[in-house]
Amino acid sequence: MNNGGDQTVSRCQVRGPMSDPPCAFVIASFVVACCARVPRMPTAGESAAALSVLVEPGGKGFNVALGLHRLGIAVAGILATGNDAFGDMATKALSDFGLPGIRVLEKDGSTGTGVGISDEAGDNRVAIGLGANLLLAKEDMARGLYGASLVIGQFETCDEVLIEAFSMARSSGVETVLNPSPFRAISGRLLGLVSTLIVNEVEAEQFGRQSGLDVGNGAEGYGALADVVLSSGPGTLIVTCGDRGLIAFRRSHPPCRVPAFSVPCVDPLGAGDAFTAAFCASLLRGEDFEDCLRAGSASGAFCVQRHGVIQGLPTTADLSTLLDQHKAQVRRR
Repeated sequence: MNNGGDQTVSRCQVRGPMSDPPCAFVIASFVVACCARVPRMPTAGESAAALSVLVEPGGKGFNVALGLHRLGIAVAGILATGNDAFGDMATKALSDFGLPGIRVLEKDGSTGTGVGISDEAGDNRVAIGLGANLLLAKEDMARGLYGASLVIGQFETCDEVLIEAFSMARSSGVETVLNPSPFRAISGRLLGLVSTLIVNEVEAEQFGRQSGLDVGNGAEGYGALADVVLSSGPGTLIVTCGDRGLIAFRRSHPPCRVPAFSVPCVDPLGAGDAFTAAFCASLLRGEDFEDCLRAGSASGAFCVQRHGVIQGLPTTADLSTLLDQHKAQVRRR
């Protein structure tokens, strides 16, 4: 198996937010992902013939860690697997893809599994059995975050782990990024420890309902949600809107809109993870905020053109090529 990434430092030995080179610590998750492509979504009770089926290592944390690595960022982290054959798949994948900085803890349970279905119109459905990912405990963070420059989490692990890790990060002046997916109610305690919150349209609507808001899918609704988020701790809220681009809110800044890249969509399942990885990689390099957003958008666009997440996570060269092509298209308009 070819890791397909740029050569980079594999261990985090960083001493804080101004460290060189920058390092990301990922509170990771692992699932064995089964991804099926169908001509259209089956209706209730219907069995559909798949165009293709792919089984690969996955999980939001694993995907983001691999995405960062391919973009030249040193990555450390932690994830949990069960004491079953699927756990061996996680260990092998981390070795094959060049991620020795991710520590694997074997738990007494089953390794996470997931099933995703996407159709030719770009729609998708995902079901996840998180298994051992939910057995990762705050005590497992005892070794600390290795002085990382950025700490990244998602909702395939439990709140107590995120709160422990984010508390450690913020006490050291290190920023945190949270993608609350698959969505569950976000506690005020956790939200107060988040620097940047990244949600898609569905998650924005779900968070809006939690906050008593009718968010819908318009800028006005997202602005109301941003008021809630930015008054609760985070300095940044990013809402990704698929082929309608994204909108980002920061304290003391006007909303920032970035249009989507116009590309054919083959499989949208990994777009969010690709976005998070590229946005965070650019953030770690100190790039301008709008450039970070554009890199994330380009990474998501690269991903949706390929079946499966592993093949859809771009390298630095892939991302640079797509961004250059986009600039050339804009100049021709």
